[in-house]
Amino acid sequence: MINQFKGEHRFLSNFHMCNVEVDGIVYPSSEHAFMAMKTLDESVRKHVATIDSPGDAKRFMKTQEIRKDWLQVSIREMSKVVRAKFMGNADLAEKLLATGDEELIEGNWWNDTFWGVCLKTNNGKNNLGKILMEIRDELKRKEKAMCNNLIIAGSRSFNDKDLMLERIKALEELGHINPSTTLICGMAKGADLMGREIFLRAGLAVRDMPAEWELIGRGAGYVRNESMARLADIALVFWDGVSPGTKHMISCMEKLGKPVYVVRF
Repeated sequence: MINQFKGEHRFLSNFHMCNVEVDGIVYPSSEHAFMAMKTLDESVRKHVATIDSPGDAKRFMKTQEIRKDWLQVSIREMSKVVRAKFMGNADLAEKLLATGDEELIEGNWWNDTFWGVCLKTNNGKNNLGKILMEIRDELKRKEKAMCNNLIIAGSRSFNDKDLMLERIKALEELGHINPSTTLICGMAKGADLMGREIFLRAGLAVRDMPAEWELIGRGAGYVRNESMARLADIALVFWDGVSPGTKHMISCMEKLGKPVYVVRF
C-alpha cells in the first residue's frame, strides 16, 4: 500500500511539477490544470497556467466564480486532468506502472476525505487514488497490446537526441516498442529524421511516408499525417508548442483514439 504521495511517490501528487496539457493549454502541474477546470472562462484558465506554484493557483481560484455544475463534473474533470498528466509524460507513466498492484491512497493531514483519506481518522473516499489506479490499469492494458507501428514525429527545430533516446527507452520499458515494431516516418527535418536514423541504426524496420508536396500542394503535410495516424498504433511526438503540423499530428491520433505521447521542449 502507498498511503502518502510524498518522497519517491511525490509524482502521484497533483502538486508534482510537470507539463500537463488540457484543452490546448499547458499547465505547470496537474493541480494548476484541475484548478483551471473550475471555470469555463478561457482567459482565467490561461492566467492559471502562468501562476508559479500549485498552491498559488489553488488560492487564486478561491477568488474566482466557480462554474455552476462543478459538483457534478469535478470527478470527471479530475480524471481528465490526471490522465493528461500520465499520458503526456512517458516517464511518469513508467513510474505509475512501477507501483504494480499497490493500493494508492492520497493520505493527508488536512481532512480531505473526498479526494483522499484523512490519516487522523483513517476516513475518506480516496477519489484521487481511485482515478490513479484506473489510469494505471489502462496503462497496463496498453502495455499488453504490443505496438507494431510507431510514429516518431515532431517540430523541425527538435535536435535533442538524448531526450529522444530517453523517451524511446521509456516506451520500450512500457512494452510499446519491440523488435517487430515498424517506424512510420514522415521524412520531415528534425524529430522525424532523427527517429528514422535511430531505428535504422538499431536494425529496426522503417516505412517512409513523405508528404507529396508536388502532387497535393500545401495540404500535403496534413494528408500525410492522417494517413500515418491510420496506420499507427502509437505515436511519440516532440512539440515546441508552436508547430501547426506537429499539433495536427497529435490531433489525428487523438481523434482516432490512439495513444500519443507528447514531449514538450
